[in-house]
Amino acid sequence: KEQGVQPLIGFAVPFGLYLISNWFMYGSPIEPFITGNKVISTAGLWLYLKPWWFYLAELIKENIFMLLAPFGAYVALQTPHRTRTLLVSLSVLLLMYFTNLPHKEVRFMILFFPLLLVLAAGGTVALADKLRPDHRVALLVVLGFVWLLLIQGGMQYYTIYEYQPPAGLDSYYT
Repeated sequence: KEQGVQPLIGFAVPFGLYLISNWFMYGSPIEPFITGNKVISTAGLWLYLKPWWFYLAELIKENIFMLLAPFGAYVALQTPHRTRTLLVSLSVLLLMYFTNLPHKEVRFMILFFPLLLVLAAGGTVALADKLRPDHRVALLVVLGFVWLLLIQGGMQYYTIYEYQPPAGLDSYYT
C-alpha cells in the first residue's frame, strides 16, 4: 500500500501548490484550465478546424499499429481489472474529448497517444498469442514490413487537410 501512496503524494504536493497559487493569482484554482480551454476552442480556429476523424487518421499515420488498439481494449476488458479498466476508460474519454473540440492539433495527441500505444501493444500480444508459434515469426515479419513501408516510407508526410483560411490567404493578410 505504501508504494501506491508515494507517487500519489509526489503528484499531489506540486499540483496542490499549483492550485493554491492559481487561487491567489486568479481568484480561482481552475482559472488557467478554463482560459486554456477557451483558447483552444476559439483562437485561430480556421487553421485548426479539422473533421471529427482527424485524430483517428493522425494516430494511424504516426503508428500503423494503432489499428490494433481497439482489439487491445477489447482484450483488456475481457479480464476486468481496475488498472485495465482505467486505461481503456481514460483512453476513450481523452480521445472523445479532443475529437469533440473544434480546434484539433497533432500535439494534443501527447495526452492519449501513450495510452493508446499500450492498448495497441496489448492487441499485438493478444493476436500473437492466438497464433501458432511458427506463425508468430511470420506475423512479426509482416508487421515489420508494414511499419517500414507505410510509416517510414513517407506516410507521415502525407496530409489531406487544407491550411488556408476559408476566404483564402489574401483575406487573412489584409
